[in-house]
Amino acid sequence: MEILETSTGNAGIACAFVGGLLGYAVTIILPDGMSAERAKIMQAYGAKVIYTPGAESDVDLCLIKQEEIIRENPGKYWVPSQYTNQNNVVAHYLTTGPEIWEQTEGKVDAFLVTQGTGGTISGVGKYLRERNPKIFHYSD
Repeated sequence: MEILETSTGNAGIACAFVGGLLGYAVTIILPDGMSAERAKIMQAYGAKVIYTPGAESDVDLCLIKQEEIIRENPGKYWVPSQYTNQNNVVAHYLTTGPEIWEQTEGKVDAFLVTQGTGGTISGVGKYLRERNPKIFHYSD
């Protein structure tokens, strides 16, 4: 079993690192517009990097490539699926949200975050809004 994941950075680096530690082959699919530094880190951890055309935001092309690879190699890959895995949202609801709330002592007016998978804003946003429905959260 090999690990296959689409990423624009952090999850790909994490998969490469953990996969390397555990002895799994790792393939990461990145948009061509990503920084060379991120790919170099993944490769330093032993991952193979496959590029798809487009800018950092063109993840849809990576996901199409991922599905193509899976279809051509049934049963070969374990796929974390950060873009569709509901545990991504749950993890931020259970950990990041409470951490922000506790460290600010509940004094949160707004939550601003960059968006990749949407897991952070969805999980944290839900947690914070349950505690204060007036909290503004925004992602760009």
